[in-house]
Amino acid sequence: MNISSIVVQAPSKYIDELVELFKESDYCDYHLHDKATGKIIVTVEGEGVEEEIKKFLSGFPLIKEIDYVAVVEPDTLQPAREIKGGERILVAVRMPSARLIDNWEIKLKGDRP
Repeated sequence: MNISSIVVQAPSKYIDELVELFKESDYCDYHLHDKATGKIIVTVEGEGVEEEIKKFLSGFPLIKEIDYVAVVEPDTLQPAREIKGGERILVAVRMPSARLIDNWEIKLKGDRP
């Protein structure tokens, strides 16, 4: 079993709503937030990072379907064999009126921007 912490960053006007969503969820555990910086910290448990991301995304009401989640090496886009920091999370989700395709860099504790 794997447990990952996720730092969610959002405009401060949405923080209270997101905190309530996370507190009431069954897919993550809420830990703390800082409204001034727009950051919320949650943890998600799963068999691996991809499962954790799917669990986390499935909790957002506007996401109707998760098409794709992958964790890949940044230079080759091949599946990452282990998480060392710097890997990319690739996602494609369907929302009511759009398909969102995005990617994020995995940053480990202690990594600096």
